[in-house]
Amino acid sequence: MHNRITYNYCSILAYANETKGKVSVIDHPDQSFFTVTMRNLQLKDTGSYWCVEEIRGLFQEDEKEQLHLTVQSAPDVSVMNSSVSGHEGDNVSVQCFYTSGYQYKLKQWCRYKDQSCYTEKRTDTSQNSSVQISDDGRSSFTVLMTGLRLSDSGWYFCSAGDLQTSVQLTITVPDVSLEDPNVPVLTVAAPKPAVVTTEASERNSRNAALSSTKPINNGQTANSEEQQNEY
Repeated sequence: MHNRITYNYCSILAYANETKGKVSVIDHPDQSFFTVTMRNLQLKDTGSYWCVEEIRGLFQEDEKEQLHLTVQSAPDVSVMNSSVSGHEGDNVSVQCFYTSGYQYKLKQWCRYKDQSCYTEKRTDTSQNSSVQISDDGRSSFTVLMTGLRLSDSGWYFCSAGDLQTSVQLTITVPDVSLEDPNVPVLTVAAPKPAVVTTEASERNSRNAALSSTKPINNGQTANSEEQQNEY
């Protein structure tokens, strides 16, 4: 994807991890795919496009996949938000919309990475995350994922029949603050100093109390001895 070869059959709009005009290409090597984002679509953007992976090697053909893009004033399958985020352990829901022509088509929620799909009216478990799809039968179906894990992050798509629209799901670890009222705070009281009492200390304390209640007056004692000497 780094050899900048000019293809005879098309013009290159953008390479991996760069933006040119209204086209951005981002490579996701950990998930074995790359995404192409085209902004501000116009009816004239309708046409055939190629996704190409250039192969470095002599006499080796590039890997390529052709797709057809149709730009409409109102898409047959769409989502309100193409990027959704949630915290690990929480739930997240995605609402997918469809037009009346796809009312009775099969509705699915699929992951690009492993092409695993979950069908309406069925509950599946993927990496300990429960996936439920409920269709209102009129214009939209809702995907509910519970018990989210970090490994659930990635690219998914809603599909109705043969049409699909992409959604990026990002799972993060919640921040835990000590000021959060939902976080219990452990309070430890300082221990009181121990008091040890012995019989000797009690007796000394008692004698000290008696002595303090009857103080000895040195002057009076001397006078009494002089009087006794006179007699």
